Amino acid sequence: MAQYQFSVRFGDGAVKPIRSVVLADDGGAWTTGRQVVGLLNARLEGNAQLASATLLVTDARGVLIWELPFSEACLCAPRTFGLLH
Repeated sequence: MAQYQFSVRFGDGAVKPIRSVVLADDGGAWTTGRQVVGLLNARLEGNAQLASATLLVTDARGVLIWELPFSEACLCAPRTFGLLH
């Protein structure tokens, strides 16, 4: 288990910490990061600042693990077409 810090940067502005979470691995940080981006996009829909926002995920030492641009979040969102049997 490892500690991950989730922060948002708007454009070239200051980084604003959101939350620190303990997760199993970097893959868990990726999944959680995608969920955070999706939630913020939904809550702040129509906010022009989101186009330049990036979610930064760092480990306990401050090393950047993932950088998730909000503008690309919709491009890799899973599509649901119903159940396949």
